[in-house]
Amino acid sequence: MHLEPRPEVSLERMSNVNQISAPTLLKMLGGLCLGVLATPAFTQQSAPNDLSAGPKAIQPGSWVKAGDYPKEAWNKDQSGTVKFALTIDVQGAVSRCDILVSSGAPSLDQQACALMHRNGRFKPALDAAGLPIPSEITRLIAWNTNRKADIKYDAVVSVKSLPSDRKSADLAVRQIVTAGNRVESCALEKPSKEPSLDLQACKIASQVLAPRSLRAADGSPIRGLRISDLVLIVGGTGEGES
Repeated sequence: MHLEPRPEVSLERMSNVNQISAPTLLKMLGGLCLGVLATPAFTQQSAPNDLSAGPKAIQPGSWVKAGDYPKEAWNKDQSGTVKFALTIDVQGAVSRCDILVSSGAPSLDQQACALMHRNGRFKPALDAAGLPIPSEITRLIAWNTNRKADIKYDAVVSVKSLPSDRKSADLAVRQIVTAGNRVESCALEKPSKEPSLDLQACKIASQVLAPRSLRAADGSPIRGLRISDLVLIVGGTGEGES
């Protein structure tokens, strides 16, 4: 009897690139960086008593398993990494799943969103007052492939310098955005021990990330909290900070 190898399937978010050298990271990303705009942009920093927090996944390891690999894709020897945005409602359920980068196989993309709607459960995000608020995060599913590094991030930005002589920084920026596309506040989802880095990240986020409102299940704009994953790299191929 011939036994087929089990497919490798993983649900992922960001890796910690602080442990990867900047030249190595640039090679992984194909040398592509975004230059930071020369004109400083205003962004509202979160207040000291801000209670906002991003959504917390509940047992994400059980959401996607090897047996969930679509038979159509497996029979056709199709693989790939799909990147998608999840909108999470105030009860912690997935209300929307939008494909951002396709795996190249429709059945893999469709299965990714189907699994997130069926299995994805979160502790809902909180606004500055500590009240539940809709939120949006991005995730990847790697269907039997190791191709991840070039699509993990919402922005890869070249900067002139970083605190403590860092060469790179991997940051999750938390913004509350109104239904009218205005950023109410910004903070790091996991604050660093260097306030200057947190401030730098929010300033850069205001320049390279469009203040786009979240969307309800019916497509209407809503106020919500968005987590965006940034990589800041000293040097790189972008224009650099002024």
